[in-house]
Amino acid sequence: MGLATLLITKPLSTFANLQGIISFPSFHTSLGVLFTYVVRKRRLILLPVALLNVAMIVSVLTEGGHFLVDVVAGAAVAAAAIWATAQIEAMSHHGYSTAAASAAE
Repeated sequence: MGLATLLITKPLSTFANLQGIISFPSFHTSLGVLFTYVVRKRRLILLPVALLNVAMIVSVLTEGGHFLVDVVAGAAVAAAAIWATAQIEAMSHHGYSTAAASAAE
């Protein structure tokens, strides 16, 4: 049986058994941390957003098919993104972006 025949007769995925393809890191955790971080200065919505995201992150272990290491890694991805963004913003405030732009000219 050739590969083409196998793909036609036994498709790799169908809508009935379609599942997520990424479990490490947990992007639910990453987004939960990032969304909460984004609204940290908006006191009116911070508590509801934080509670909703904490509930999502906790439920990832039982309902989302993740292990604890996936959740920890997802939080680390979010922390790295927050740190990298802060570094880029700090560089832009200190004139690095204008120096790079003038060097390119």
